[in-house]
Amino acid sequence: MLLTHVLMFLEDKRHWGPALQEAARCSRGFLVVETYHVKNEKALKYTDEELLKVLSTYKVVRRNVRPDMQNFVLSPGG
Repeated sequence: MLLTHVLMFLEDKRHWGPALQEAARCSRGFLVVETYHVKNEKALKYTDEELLKVLSTYKVVRRNVRPDMQNFVLSPGG
């Protein structure tokens, strides 16, 4: 399951965990999470530490980092 531009446009960062849990529940395999630091005033601002904390409950299979984007392949089974 691919989640791109999802986390930063949720109403609140507290919704990240439940959103990822629901995606993992619906997924038949891996989760691919892409996050961007966008210049949209409605986008949530976050630190890398905040993002890594919410993803820490999943096994990170692969991570790709650029200055403006991070891409994670997660194994929902942990």
